[in-house]
Amino acid sequence: MSDTVNHHFIPQFYLRGFSDSVDRRKSQVFVFDQSTKKSFRTLVRNIGARRNFFRIDVEGFHPNHVEDGIAEIESEIAPVRGQHKVTPPQPPPDLDTLPVSSASPRFSGPSCSPGRSPPASAVSSPASEPAMNPAREACGLPSSRAPSRR
Repeated sequence: MSDTVNHHFIPQFYLRGFSDSVDRRKSQVFVFDQSTKKSFRTLVRNIGARRNFFRIDVEGFHPNHVEDGIAEIESEIAPVRGQHKVTPPQPPPDLDTLPVSSASPRFSGPSCSPGRSPPASAVSSPASEPAMNPAREACGLPSSRAPSRR
């Protein structure tokens, strides 16, 4: 049984996931102290812990029985968590492949859903009005673009 005093209620292996250090003993993260309203960088071993947080006074059990049990579980989880950290990041989704309806709420009407055309009455436009676009109006957009200002 160990005699640890600094009991972490946030596992150190989890906190190290937010560090950019390779050396686990020197892992540092940025923290925000709510009482002083200041942020600073500190070692992982100094945060997410309280002195004797899991200590118990029960006859027949070591005072650090709970802390030791948690440490045993964390020692099995930490290597698995570390394997997931080395997975290369995925590229961001190609925005051009997103459906139009999710890109703009203006296109959510049934006549402008992806894969469907605006009503035929909205598509036919007299040749005398080239600036007007009834298909845009059918989708809730202005029929013509405002002139650009330079």
